[in-house]
Amino acid sequence: MKVGWVLFAKPPLPGFVKTRLAKTTSEEFALSLYRLILQWQFENIEALAKFSRGAGIKSSYYLYTATPGSLSSAKKLFKELPHSSKFKYRMQSPGSLGEKMKNAFIEVLNKNDRVVIWGADIPLLHLEHFAGVINSSASGGCIIPATDGGYCLLTIDKASFKPAIFDNIRWSHRKTLRDQAAAFQREGVDLKQLSPVPDLDTGRDILSNLIYMQRNDNEVYQQRAFELNELLKAQTELILT
Repeated sequence: MKVGWVLFAKPPLPGFVKTRLAKTTSEEFALSLYRLILQWQFENIEALAKFSRGAGIKSSYYLYTATPGSLSSAKKLFKELPHSSKFKYRMQSPGSLGEKMKNAFIEVLNKNDRVVIWGADIPLLHLEHFAGVINSSASGGCIIPATDGGYCLLTIDKASFKPAIFDNIRWSHRKTLRDQAAAFQREGVDLKQLSPVPDLDTGRDILSNLIYMQRNDNEVYQQRAFELNELLKAQTELILT
Protein backbone atom coordinates (compact mmCIF):
# COMPACT_ATOMS: atom_id res chain seq x y z
CA MET A 1 0.00 0.00 0.00
CA LYS A 2 1.16 3.51 -0.86
CA VAL A 3 0.21 6.23 1.63
CA GLY A 4 0.64 9.97 1.18
CA TRP A 5 1.01 11.76 4.53
CA VAL A 6 0.00 15.40 4.14
CA LEU A 7 0.77 18.03 6.76
CA PHE A 8 -0.94 21.42 6.42
CA ALA A 9 1.33 24.01 8.04
CA LYS A 10 1.96 27.73 7.98
CA PRO A 11 5.61 28.78 8.04
CA PRO A 12 6.78 30.00 11.48
CA LEU A 13 6.41 33.74 10.95
CA PRO A 14 5.55 36.28 13.68
CA GLY A 15 1.99 37.56 13.39
CA PHE A 16 1.08 34.75 10.97
CA VAL A 17 0.62 31.76 13.29
CA LYS A 18 -1.54 31.15 16.37
CA THR A 19 -3.07 34.62 15.96
CA ARG A 20 -5.92 33.98 18.42
CA LEU A 21 -3.42 32.96 21.06
CA ALA A 22 -1.21 35.96 20.32
CA LYS A 23 -4.07 38.32 21.25
CA THR A 24 -3.96 37.13 24.88
CA THR A 25 -0.22 36.46 25.14
CA SER A 26 2.18 37.95 22.59
CA GLU A 27 3.28 37.34 19.01
CA GLU A 28 6.66 36.22 20.35
CA PHE A 29 5.15 33.57 22.59
CA ALA A 30 2.66 32.40 19.95
CA LEU A 31 5.52 31.96 17.49
CA SER A 32 7.67 30.07 20.04
CA LEU A 33 4.78 27.74 20.85
CA TYR A 34 3.99 27.15 17.18
CA ARG A 35 7.64 26.33 16.43
CA LEU A 36 7.59 23.79 19.26
CA ILE A 37 4.39 22.14 18.02
CA LEU A 38 5.72 22.16 14.45
CA GLN A 39 8.84 20.38 15.68
CA TRP A 40 6.64 17.72 17.26
CA GLN A 41 4.92 17.22 13.88
CA PHE A 42 8.30 16.71 12.23
CA GLU A 43 9.15 14.17 14.92
CA ASN A 44 5.86 12.45 14.06
CA ILE A 45 7.14 12.09 10.50
CA GLU A 46 10.31 10.39 11.74
CA ALA A 47 8.20 7.96 13.77
CA LEU A 48 5.91 7.39 10.78
CA ALA A 49 8.88 6.48 8.60
CA LYS A 50 9.86 3.71 11.02
CA PHE A 51 6.24 2.56 11.35
CA SER A 52 5.83 2.43 7.57
CA ARG A 53 8.92 0.31 7.06
CA GLY A 54 7.74 -2.17 9.68
CA ALA A 55 4.19 -2.30 8.27
CA GLY A 56 5.26 -2.71 4.64
CA ILE A 57 3.80 0.68 3.67
CA LYS A 58 5.41 2.80 0.98
CA SER A 59 5.05 6.31 2.35
CA SER A 60 5.51 9.77 0.88
CA TYR A 61 5.48 12.93 2.98
CA TYR A 62 4.08 16.26 1.85
CA LEU A 63 3.95 19.66 3.51
CA TYR A 64 1.34 22.00 2.06
CA THR A 65 1.93 25.53 3.22
CA ALA A 66 0.15 28.88 3.06
CA THR A 67 2.46 31.86 3.08
CA PRO A 68 2.50 35.57 2.29
CA GLY A 69 5.77 35.01 0.42
CA SER A 70 7.15 32.43 -1.97
CA LEU A 71 7.35 28.67 -1.53
CA SER A 72 11.14 28.86 -1.49
CA SER A 73 11.12 31.38 1.38
CA ALA A 74 8.71 29.18 3.33
CA LYS A 75 10.90 26.11 2.78
CA LYS A 76 13.87 27.95 4.27
CA LEU A 77 11.91 28.61 7.45
CA PHE A 78 10.74 25.01 7.75
CA LYS A 79 14.22 23.66 7.09
CA GLU A 80 15.58 25.57 10.09
CA LEU A 81 13.90 22.87 12.19
CA PRO A 82 15.24 19.31 12.57
CA HIS A 83 13.62 16.38 10.72
CA SER A 84 12.33 18.60 7.89
CA SER A 85 14.14 16.92 4.99
CA LYS A 86 11.62 14.14 4.22
CA PHE A 87 8.92 16.47 2.89
CA LYS A 88 7.89 17.32 -0.62
CA TYR A 89 6.87 20.95 -0.28
CA ARG A 90 3.77 22.29 -1.98
CA MET A 91 1.77 25.52 -1.88
CA GLN A 92 -1.86 25.27 -0.79
CA SER A 93 -4.36 26.18 -3.50
CA PRO A 94 -6.50 29.33 -3.26
CA GLY A 95 -9.99 29.19 -1.77
CA SER A 96 -11.59 27.89 1.39
CA LEU A 97 -10.04 25.23 3.60
CA GLY A 98 -12.30 22.75 1.83
CA GLU A 99 -10.90 23.74 -1.57
CA LYS A 100 -7.35 23.52 -0.27
CA MET A 101 -7.93 20.05 1.20
CA LYS A 102 -9.83 18.82 -1.86
CA ASN A 103 -7.05 19.85 -4.22
CA ALA A 104 -4.36 18.36 -1.99
CA PHE A 105 -6.22 15.03 -1.89
CA ILE A 106 -6.64 15.02 -5.68
CA GLU A 107 -2.95 15.70 -6.25
CA VAL A 108 -1.55 13.23 -3.73
CA LEU A 109 -4.03 10.44 -4.54
CA ASN A 110 -2.66 10.43 -8.09
CA LYS A 111 0.40 8.62 -6.74
CA ASN A 112 -0.94 6.92 -3.61
CA ASP A 113 -3.63 4.48 -2.51
CA ARG A 114 -4.59 6.49 0.57
CA VAL A 115 -4.02 10.01 1.87
CA VAL A 116 -3.84 11.11 5.50
CA ILE A 117 -4.10 14.85 6.11
CA TRP A 118 -3.78 16.82 9.34
CA GLY A 119 -3.05 20.30 10.67
CA ALA A 120 0.25 21.30 12.21
CA ASP A 121 -1.18 23.07 15.25
CA ILE A 122 -2.54 20.01 17.10
CA PRO A 123 0.11 19.11 19.72
CA LEU A 124 -1.52 15.87 20.95
CA LEU A 125 -1.35 13.91 17.69
CA HIS A 126 1.37 11.27 17.67
CA LEU A 127 2.21 7.91 16.13
CA GLU A 128 -0.60 5.95 17.81
CA HIS A 129 -3.18 8.22 16.15
CA PHE A 130 -1.65 7.83 12.70
CA ALA A 131 -1.32 4.07 13.03
CA GLY A 132 -4.86 3.95 14.37
CA VAL A 133 -6.44 5.59 11.34
CA ILE A 134 -4.54 3.28 8.99
CA ASN A 135 -5.56 0.18 10.93
CA SER A 136 -9.19 1.36 11.21
CA SER A 137 -9.84 2.19 7.57
CA ALA A 138 -9.21 -0.44 4.92
CA SER A 139 -11.71 1.46 2.79
CA GLY A 140 -13.67 4.67 3.13
CA GLY A 141 -12.68 7.47 5.47
CA CYS A 142 -11.53 7.80 9.05
CA ILE A 143 -11.54 11.00 11.09
CA ILE A 144 -10.17 12.19 14.42
CA PRO A 145 -12.51 14.82 15.89
CA ALA A 146 -11.36 17.84 17.86
CA THR A 147 -13.13 18.64 21.11
CA ASP A 148 -14.24 22.07 19.81
CA GLY A 149 -16.60 20.60 17.19
CA GLY A 150 -14.09 20.44 14.36
CA TYR A 151 -11.60 17.75 13.43
CA CYS A 152 -7.82 17.49 13.24
CA LEU A 153 -7.10 14.53 10.94
CA LEU A 154 -8.83 12.89 7.98
CA THR A 155 -7.94 9.95 5.76
CA ILE A 156 -9.61 8.57 2.62
CA ASP A 157 -8.59 5.84 0.18
CA LYS A 158 -8.44 6.46 -3.58
CA ALA A 159 -11.38 4.22 -4.47
CA SER A 160 -13.68 5.98 -1.99
CA PHE A 161 -12.65 9.58 -2.60
CA LYS A 162 -15.23 12.00 -3.99
CA PRO A 163 -14.38 15.71 -4.29
CA ALA A 164 -17.92 16.68 -3.19
CA ILE A 165 -17.24 15.49 0.37
CA PHE A 166 -15.64 18.90 0.96
CA ASP A 167 -18.62 20.91 -0.27
CA ASN A 168 -21.00 22.84 2.02
CA ILE A 169 -18.84 22.61 5.14
CA ARG A 170 -18.84 25.39 7.74
CA TRP A 171 -15.12 25.65 8.43
CA SER A 172 -13.77 26.86 11.79
CA HIS A 173 -17.23 26.32 13.24
CA ARG A 174 -18.55 24.27 16.17
CA LYS A 175 -20.48 22.16 13.63
CA THR A 176 -17.62 21.49 11.19
CA LEU A 177 -17.37 17.82 12.19
CA ARG A 178 -21.13 17.38 11.89
CA ASP A 179 -21.10 18.96 8.42
CA GLN A 180 -18.19 16.76 7.32
CA ALA A 181 -19.87 13.58 8.53
CA ALA A 182 -23.07 14.60 6.75
CA ALA A 183 -21.13 15.19 3.52
CA PHE A 184 -19.65 11.68 3.69
CA GLN A 185 -23.12 10.24 4.24
CA ARG A 186 -24.55 12.32 1.40
CA GLU A 187 -21.90 11.01 -1.00
CA GLY A 188 -22.27 7.39 0.18
CA VAL A 189 -18.75 7.15 1.65
CA ASP A 190 -18.23 5.27 4.93
CA LEU A 191 -16.65 7.33 7.70
CA LYS A 192 -15.26 6.01 10.99
CA GLN A 193 -14.77 8.38 13.91
CA LEU A 194 -12.02 7.77 16.47
CA SER A 195 -11.69 9.34 19.92
CA PRO A 196 -11.56 13.17 19.94
CA VAL A 197 -8.39 15.12 20.65
CA PRO A 198 -8.26 18.54 22.37
CA ASP A 199 -7.43 21.52 20.16
CA LEU A 200 -5.16 24.43 21.10
CA ASP A 201 -6.31 27.95 20.27
CA THR A 202 -6.28 29.91 23.54
CA GLY A 203 -4.21 30.28 26.68
CA ARG A 204 -6.58 28.02 28.58
CA ASP A 205 -6.10 25.35 25.91
CA ILE A 206 -2.36 25.34 26.65
CA LEU A 207 -2.98 24.28 30.23
CA SER A 208 -5.58 21.67 29.26
CA ASN A 209 -3.15 20.18 26.72
CA LEU A 210 -0.34 20.19 29.27
CA ILE A 211 -2.47 18.44 31.89
CA TYR A 212 -3.68 15.92 29.29
CA MET A 213 -0.08 15.01 28.48
CA GLN A 214 1.09 14.93 32.08
CA ARG A 215 -1.68 12.50 33.05
CA ASN A 216 -0.83 10.10 30.23
CA ASP A 217 1.97 7.54 30.65
CA ASN A 218 2.88 7.66 26.95
CA GLU A 219 6.59 8.51 26.63
CA VAL A 220 5.94 10.92 23.79
CA TYR A 221 3.44 12.86 25.88
CA GLN A 222 5.77 12.94 28.88
CA GLN A 223 8.58 14.41 26.76
CA ARG A 224 6.25 16.95 25.16
CA ALA A 225 4.87 17.94 28.54
CA PHE A 226 8.40 18.61 29.76
CA GLU A 227 9.25 20.72 26.69
CA LEU A 228 5.98 22.67 26.90
CA ASN A 229 6.47 23.31 30.60
CA GLU A 230 9.96 24.65 29.93
CA LEU A 231 8.54 27.04 27.34
CA LEU A 232 5.89 28.23 29.79
CA LYS A 233 8.49 28.86 32.47
CA ALA A 234 10.37 31.11 30.05
CA GLN A 235 7.21 33.15 29.37
CA THR A 236 6.75 34.93 32.69
CA GLU A 237 3.94 37.23 31.53
CA LEU A 238 1.68 34.69 29.88
CA ILE A 239 -1.98 35.71 30.20
CA LEU A 240 -4.12 32.59 30.41
CA THR A 241 -7.54 33.75 29.24
